[in-house]
Amino acid sequence: MNKKNGFSLIKMILVCLLIAFFIFLVMLLIARAKKSSCDDVNNSNSVFNKNMSYLQQVGSDYFNDERLPKVMGETVKISLSELIEKKYALSITDKNGVSCSNENSYISVTKTENGYVMKAYLECGNDSNYTIKDVVPCNCENACTCKPIIENEFVKETTKTVEKLSCSKGKLSGNKCVIKTLVDTKNPTIKTTTTTDTKPANKVVISGTKTKVGTETVDVPVDPIINKEADKTEKVCKTVEQEKTYDCNCTTYRNYLGQSVTTCSTCTTTIPVEKCDYVTTPGAVTKTCPKGAHSSGSGDSLKCWNVVTRCPSTSNYSEGSGNNLKCYVVTSGKYEHNCKGYNGYTLVGTSSCVKTNTISTPVCTKGYKLENNVCNKYNTTTKKAVVKKETKTILDYKWSAADVLKGYTKTGKTREVENKACTK
Repeated sequence: MNKKNGFSLIKMILVCLLIAFFIFLVMLLIARAKKSSCDDVNNSNSVFNKNMSYLQQVGSDYFNDERLPKVMGETVKISLSELIEKKYALSITDKNGVSCSNENSYISVTKTENGYVMKAYLECGNDSNYTIKDVVPCNCENACTCKPIIENEFVKETTKTVEKLSCSKGKLSGNKCVIKTLVDTKNPTIKTTTTTDTKPANKVVISGTKTKVGTETVDVPVDPIINKEADKTEKVCKTVEQEKTYDCNCTTYRNYLGQSVTTCSTCTTTIPVEKCDYVTTPGAVTKTCPKGAHSSGSGDSLKCWNVVTRCPSTSNYSEGSGNNLKCYVVTSGKYEHNCKGYNGYTLVGTSSCVKTNTISTPVCTKGYKLENNVCNKYNTTTKKAVVKKETKTILDYKWSAADVLKGYTKTGKTREVENKACTK
């Protein structure tokens, strides 16, 4: 009996120890999982905060006096992609090495009564945030300290493989060689075009009585010239708040089959989005009078006219024109008509001087091309161009206030950039 009871007590103690050990292992695994999750969150937040600080510094470097808004309430904005393109910033990546949004991330400065407010917005995947910072120009009269920024020039040598296309025959067009072969030659046909020009014949008195009378001047209306400026199309952009949906409050558990299942709620947030429209402003329409014409009024009331010297209605004969016009009344007169002063013109009847112009043009039939006064026909074939790969060395230069730039080497050149925005 005693042995049996002793054995049962030992067995009970062992079972209790196993249960306690199992509970300890479970609690240890849960604690490690929580710590790992917290470490991931802390690491992610640390990287995001560093990236945000970098974006703020870029904004302080970029916005100098020339780039600050001039009108109260005006906002000047630049995206991260533009800053990268202008060599003021490098691409920003999250803790996993994935690039943040260069288009949605931006820096803006708004002019206020007390100075300026700078906003830096950064979006990396599902993480986004912004900071607001008061800035004042360097010529402020308060305790601002402005020091010039010294930037170093860096260079990186890279190689790039390019494809060079060439043709042994023919002419290169895109990635093809176009080969033209002459297959036929013949003479063109001659197309003749005849035109005539008619002028009034000169009327000359050869006998009779000429009595000179005075000339008169009259105002002859002329149409004004309408001038229209080209329409102007401008890109007008504004920042609006737009809702963005993303997964949040995610929970992972195992179902009855032992499979890992994740369920998430749907959350929304608002992010600033730049929307642009193209606005066309019609060009201004103005009216002017032809050169030499007289004018009165302006705009729609503009009137134009020429002062013309002519013979009065009592005159039946004239000589000369313009300021040299002479008017006569001819009685019992006989006249002669000629084309004097009209080179190449022939008198037709008694009132017209006619000149005939004949133009001969060589013409080729369809499919032929006129070259050196003959018609040539070609057969065109194409074949792939010869591709030859070449390696080129490219030098990429960048300016940065940093002392070390990953992948780049200092050239030894420096430049001084005046710091135009200071923090209070």
